[in-house]
This record gives sequence, C-alpha cells and structure tokens, in this order.
Amino acid sequence: MDVLFWSGWESFLLPVQSTVAIWEAFAFLRVVIFLGLVFYFYSLKKKIPQNDRGITTIVIGFITLSIASFNDFVARPISVDLLSTPLLNADHLYTSAQIGYLLGTFAIVIGLVIWSRAVLNLHSYMMETDAMRQQLTEQNQLLQETTRDLEIRTIDYLEQRESAVESEQSKINFLRNTSHELRTPLNAIIGLSELMSLGTVETGKDTIEYSSMIHKSGKELLTTINTILEIARINSNEYDPTLICQHIGGLLDECITQCLPKAHKKSIRIDTVPEDFSHVRAIFDKKAMHHILTHLLDNALTYSPEETVVTVEIAQTDQGKTKIIVSDQGPGIEPKYLDTIFEIFGRAEDWKNRGDGGTGLGLALSSKMAEVQNSTLVIESDGKNGTTCTITLPTAEDQISPTALAS
Repeated sequence: MDVLFWSGWESFLLPVQSTVAIWEAFAFLRVVIFLGLVFYFYSLKKKIPQNDRGITTIVIGFITLSIASFNDFVARPISVDLLSTPLLNADHLYTSAQIGYLLGTFAIVIGLVIWSRAVLNLHSYMMETDAMRQQLTEQNQLLQETTRDLEIRTIDYLEQRESAVESEQSKINFLRNTSHELRTPLNAIIGLSELMSLGTVETGKDTIEYSSMIHKSGKELLTTINTILEIARINSNEYDPTLICQHIGGLLDECITQCLPKAHKKSIRIDTVPEDFSHVRAIFDKKAMHHILTHLLDNALTYSPEETVVTVEIAQTDQGKTKIIVSDQGPGIEPKYLDTIFEIFGRAEDWKNRGDGGTGLGLALSSKMAEVQNSTLVIESDGKNGTTCTITLPTAEDQISPTALAS
C-alpha cells in the first residue's frame, strides 16, 4: 500500500520538478543577460562625454536587475535547500528580488530619459555645428570670390597704371620729337630771314637761294603740322572717310606723275605691272589713298640709289581683294625695325644709306589711313634686298566692317 502511494506521488511531482528546473534556468539566464548589458553599457560609457549621467544610471539599473535576478535564482526551490539559513530564506530572497526588479527598472527608465535628453541635445548641437560649418563654407567661398575679384581688380589696376605710364611716356616722347621736328625748319626760317633782314646778303643769287631755303623749310613745317593734325583727327574718330567702289588706276597714275620729277632727278625708272590697270576697281577713300600711295612712292624714291627701278604692281587676290605693291631696289630695312615702323616718329635712325629720311610721321599716318578704309598696309624687308610695301583694299561691301560703312 505504501509502495503504491509513494510511486504515485513521485509520478505527480516529476512534471512539477521539470517546470521548476526550467524557471531556474530562466532566472540564471536573466542574470547572464543583465550582466552582459552591464558590461555593454559600461563600455559604451567610455565613448560618450563624461558628464552624461544617463548611461551611468542605466548601468546602475542593470546591476540592480542582475542582483535581483541572482536573488530570484537563489530563491528557487532547487537552491533554497542549499542556502536556507535562519537569516536568509526563500521568502526574503524572493522579496528582495522583486524590490530589485522594481528599483532596477525604475533606474533604467530614468537613465533612458536622461540619455534621450542628452542624445537630443547632442543632435541639436550637431545640427548647429553643421549649420555653422555650412555658413563657414559659404563665407569661405564668398571670401575666395572676393579675393579673386580683388586680384582681378589689382591686375586691372596694374595694367591700367602701366598703360597710363606708357601713355604718359608716349606723350612725352611725342612732344619731344614734335618740338624737335618743328624746331629744325623754324631755326632755318628764322636764321635765314634774320640774315636777309640785317642786309648781309650781298648778291641777288644769295637772296634767291635763301628765299628758296626758307620756302622749303616752311613747306616742311606745314607738312609736319598737317600730318600731326591728321593723325589727331583719326585718333579722335573725327576723320570721315568716303568709301566708294571706284577705279584705282586714275589715282595711281596721278600719284606716279606727281613723283616723276624726283624720279628723273635720280634717274630712277618707275615700272607698272601690268602696264594697263585702268580696269581695276576697289573700295577706298580717295584722299587717304592719295596720301598712302604718294608717301610709299616718295619713300621708295628717297631711299633708292640712283639708276635703279621702283616697281608698282596691282594684283587681284583669291579672296576678291585688290593689292597694290610698291617695291624698290634700295638697301632695305633691318627686320628689327619693322615692329616699330608704324609708330609716330618711328623712323629708324640707324638705317644706313637710306637718304635724308623724314620725320617718321608719314608711315604712321599711312597706317592709320589704311585702317579707316578697312584695308591693311604691310612692309617687308630683309635689310639687304630692298623694301616691299603692300596695301590690300576691299572690292566688295561685305569686306568692309560695319563701322567703316557707317562712316
């Protein structure tokens, strides 16, 4: 009878003991989990600011939960027989575990609240930092643009300053050269006229010679003044060219005829290629072209040796333009002087065997008169085998700039 009773009771207690063992295992697992969380948040605390109390509170809360879970584990029936003493029994352990759960949970909630506020403050701080960084980037970019603008303005100022210095120096050189070119004929006029006024001229032949020299100096002075005035008019856009499509042959014959006396004096022959160019037409201003052609021919005759040939050639280009080429057999111009030959008073003083020379204004005026006609004037020479001057004229209105047509 007793045997049957105890065997039945054991069969009833076996499921209960299995359930208690499972709960014991869960309690021990909670201890491990809470201790793992303690170590996790403790390691996390090292990576955040030292004054963040939220993590510390959370760590304390999980430590409390770990202790409560340990007490809960110890208070289970399997363990109570081993640890039960008059001062420590299962009821006390269970009660302390429940209190520990409450305190630990409360501490964790408080810690999460504090940590959340810290995270929000940190997020706000990061947002402000990003805004300040963006503002600093924009200000830096603005500063760079301002710096570039300042550099550009500085470069413009230096260029303008250099241009102003060059312009001032050019004016000084112009005035110096102008005074020299004006003083030379004036000295001749004043000196010769003074001799005549003092009655020191003894014969009529001397009087005629002095008068001729005064007349020649006066013409040179007038030519220089007129040339300077023409250059000033062109520079100030006051010269109004009359651009008409017309025959170039008649004007060229007139210029050649005007230069024949000087050519005969030096026994220089003027050849034209082709001989008949009366059919050639171009767009040009008659006054400006007369000055250019006359000056080019006069230069060729002045700087050519006696008994040589000056050639005037007219040719049509593939682009439908007209070229007038004046070439001589003189000593030529050294290439180093070709860059400054069109400057005012730019005649090269070191040219050898080039005759008496002029003021250096003729080519400067010729170049500017070529520009107002939308034509080009080019001078070529190797310094040994003569000089070739080429002026290229348009032959159709579409080859003329709008500015020239408007004029």
